[in-house]
Amino acid sequence: MQIKSLPVKSCRSFQMNDTLSAEVCERLCWLELFRRLREEGCSEAIALAAIGWSRATYYRWRKRYLSDGSSGLCAKSRRPRHVPLSR
Repeated sequence: MQIKSLPVKSCRSFQMNDTLSAEVCERLCWLELFRRLREEGCSEAIALAAIGWSRATYYRWRKRYLSDGSSGLCAKSRRPRHVPLSR
């Protein structure tokens, strides 16, 4: 079997960041703690109170983690997409 290489359009696509930022590690720890508390039999409300997150916050981070992995736990830009022109 012969494997042919594909042309690389950009080296940026192959750069991997092996170290996670502190905020990503913290969010991963909170998600893991929530999972453990739920496995031990705590209710959702008690587990979220222990973490200090609201229900909406937990589900937002969980959704981003499931769709994008650990890179989804990075803070996204808060810059508006469209800025009205000043006159």
